[in-house]
Amino acid sequence: MQRLQPPTSGADPGAADGELLTDQCIDSAVRDACDLGYLVTTVTDACATLSQERHDWSLRNNRGYCRQVTTAEIVAEVGRLTGVAAVAG
Repeated sequence: MQRLQPPTSGADPGAADGELLTDQCIDSAVRDACDLGYLVTTVTDACATLSQERHDWSLRNNRGYCRQVTTAEIVAEVGRLTGVAAVAG
C-alpha cells in the first residue's frame, strides 16, 4: 500500500468515500491525510460498515478531522464550481 505524501504547496483537497469500512479504512485514511496537511471531505452516505451504530460512531469520532457532506451536497457543490449540472441516472 502506498502512503500519502504531504502536499507540496498549500493544502490539497481530497475525498474519502465508499472505499471500505467507515470505522476502519475510511477513518484511518481521513486521519492520516489530515495529519499530512490535506483538506479531506468524507461523503457520509457513500461509505458504510457492519452496523449503522458503528458507522454513526465513526463519523462522530472523526468529525473534527474532516468536512462531512452527503452525496447530494457534494454533487451540487461540484455543479456550482464547474457550472455543470448533475445528470439524473
